[in-house]
Amino acid sequence: MSKLEKYFLSEIRTEEFSEIEAIYFADQLLRNRFYHADKPISLADNWALYLFNYFSKNKNNHLYISSVDPDYILKFEHALCNQQALIFQELMKAINIDYQSVLFSIPRSPAAFGHYASAARLDGDWFFIDSNLEPAYKEGDSSILPRLLSGDVKVFNELYPEYAVSSMPKGAISVASLNKNPAHLGYLLQKITGIFSNFAWILVLIAYFGCELLFIQSQKKKI
Repeated sequence: MSKLEKYFLSEIRTEEFSEIEAIYFADQLLRNRFYHADKPISLADNWALYLFNYFSKNKNNHLYISSVDPDYILKFEHALCNQQALIFQELMKAINIDYQSVLFSIPRSPAAFGHYASAARLDGDWFFIDSNLEPAYKEGDSSILPRLLSGDVKVFNELYPEYAVSSMPKGAISVASLNKNPAHLGYLLQKITGIFSNFAWILVLIAYFGCELLFIQSQKKKI
């Protein structure tokens, strides 16, 4: 992540981008960087997380094992909507631009539209950003987010024609996590289980020598 931030800031200075241009440069940068696909943490990197996931109610999905660590995500070419949003928000943080998450939960047939995007604020206006599904929107159009939040079906269908709906219930699109990492608890879980996965062998070694010591002491008492 630090390498990406360094490149991002360098390009902004070199090209003399304005703040609004920097926002859309970050959007395009991630559109070019990733293919759309999940990047779960590998079993070899964190077996303890897989063990936790297996005994959870989410063992049949990737809720816990889908990486929310920007450094890990950026090692690969694939990322989901929430993973790309995390990277985008880190870039906004690097240039002191307010950001928040945009959450989609729209009932439709044959499958509901669940999605994750971002918004960046400049001079009081919020600009909608979706580097994952890459909808065609006009750069600098601050009317998109408020229209989406108001349940404007027309603007949604223009952005996502392949997921077009005839109606949208109130609250189907919302915002959350102003200037906060929306996945901080997931990040903490993945870090803790990652540490355990990497150093559990030390506990096993301590237990082994502890048992050996107890065995030796018991033998001495018999003598």
